[in-house]
This record gives sequence, C-alpha cells and structure tokens, in this order.
Amino acid sequence: MPPNSLLSELLGRFQALGESSLLIGFDEVQCWPEGALNTLLETGLIAPASPAKTTICKRCEEECSMRVRIIPGDHPRAFIMCEEHGREPVDLKELQQWQLTQGQLARWIADTLSLRFSGKRLDGGKLLELGLVSGKKRAQMLCLHTDGELALVAGSNRIPLVDAVQLIDEASSLDADLIRQLVDSTTGDARHTPNTARREVRKLETAAIHEQWRKEYRALKKKRPNMSDIWYSQQIAKMECANGKQPETIRRQMKK
Repeated sequence: MPPNSLLSELLGRFQALGESSLLIGFDEVQCWPEGALNTLLETGLIAPASPAKTTICKRCEEECSMRVRIIPGDHPRAFIMCEEHGREPVDLKELQQWQLTQGQLARWIADTLSLRFSGKRLDGGKLLELGLVSGKKRAQMLCLHTDGELALVAGSNRIPLVDAVQLIDEASSLDADLIRQLVDSTTGDARHTPNTARREVRKLETAAIHEQWRKEYRALKKKRPNMSDIWYSQQIAKMECANGKQPETIRRQMKK
C-alpha cells in the first residue's frame, strides 16, 4: 500500500468511526509499508496506546476474540484461555496498539503547514483551531472540522481533508496551495468550490468496491459456512478486489 493510500485509509476509518480516537492494532501495522510506522510516530500523527485487552486465538479456525490475561513481574507474560485447547501463551509485542486522535491529527496538520498551533475548540467542539494561514488576498484562521466528514475550514468555506493530502518524496503531506486557495476563496465563488463531480465519481467507485466485497463474502460464506467474519475479511483482503484495504475495513462493509 503506498504511503499516501495508508494515510487516506486511516483518515477514512477515523471519519467513519465518528469517535475522538482510532486504535490501530499490531497485526494491521505488519501490513504497512516498511518504515511507515516509524514515520507516523516521528511526525506525531500516531502515538503508542495501552496494550490490547483482547486478541484473536490463532490456534483454532474459528479465530475467536479472547480476553488477554497478563501475569506481571520482572518478566511479564500473557495468555488466553481457549475453550478447546486451554491456556495459550500470547506474545506481548502482539498486544501493542497505537492511536490516532483528533488532537494528534490537528497538530500534524499545523506542523505540516508550519502554523502556530492554536488547539482552541469552537462551535461546541466541532471545530478545532489549527492556526492562521495567509493567502494572497487575506489571512484566516484554519480549522479542522471533526464532526462527521473531516474537513479543513476557513471562514464559511471548507474542503475535505482527504482532498488536501498529497505525496511528496514518498511522505504524506498537505497541498499548501490548495489550502491557500481555500483561505482566499469567498462564499459562492465557483472557481474555488470543491470538485463535486470528482467526489461523486469517487463515491460511486467506492460503492462498487464495497459491492464486490459483499459478493466475495457471500461466495466464501457458501463455500465455508462456519468461519468467522474476521476470517472471511482476511481472505477478501488477499484478493485484488481488496484494493489495498485492511481486513477490518472490509469486515465493516461486507455484510451491509
């Protein structure tokens, strides 16, 4: 998965979740491009989170989600209790988690654009001030809209955050020129409004991908009826139709 696709994937999941933070598990990170984890940690976009309290039992085909029990001490150990196989050890490193929060995302945007970060909450917490951006015509406070679609807001104008993400030297960045256009734009000026047609095409393409996942899910369900949803999503993730998406993303869409 290209680095910019990874960031777009994370932002899409964060937006769909509708929460103030997104947890990222160990297994998911193993599928990332080499060096992506360290890069995101260094930029502050993600940060370490508390260890997972549950994990998937890999001993059985059912792949049940089981509660993790940790034995503390100088050399802590972890295990789960499998109903069929009894006590099964768990590698502590596989319980590692990372998180993406609204605050971290806002700080990353501000740092990427070299803004003096504000962090002030507005509009009942729906807007998070990022910093003052100067365009050719005016300067305005740039904000991150966090309620529903993640968007960059200046005055009464906005653009989806994902539209401003771009790849520079194999690293995810933001389109500063587009953001300055946002700051300079005035309400009702069609030259600076987001490309609605392009977004509609993207929505149709996404819907088609989701429908293909559902088709593959039904086929797998017919062939292997007693497997878990996690297993089905993992199989679909290996297919070309997965389009580079993670099993958890596929699992949320394949039964709708």
